[in-house]
Amino acid sequence: MSEELLLSTKNAGILLGVSEWTIERMARDGELPFVRVRGSLRIDRRDVLALIDARKREAAEEVAARKAAADAIRADADAAVNLPRRGRGRPRKAEGRRHA
Repeated sequence: MSEELLLSTKNAGILLGVSEWTIERMARDGELPFVRVRGSLRIDRRDVLALIDARKREAAEEVAARKAAADAIRADADAAVNLPRRGRGRPRKAEGRRHA
């Protein structure tokens, strides 16, 4: 079974989950390479799959960067207020007279 190599804007949009108009705009803006066949835009299936992979990598990098930033902010906040670490228990009561 052979897969279609060049996709119409409609089929490329189905793969990406966007409209035909979005595919045309992406092609026009240089985000997605294309060829014209008798005036119609055609998108190489491999380029669509490569775009999906690139967007996944970008998303993973963004998540990692946000996590690192949140960890740094949390560490700065902990240092600023000098919070005790977990597991140390409650502070001791001051020694003195006990009431009966």
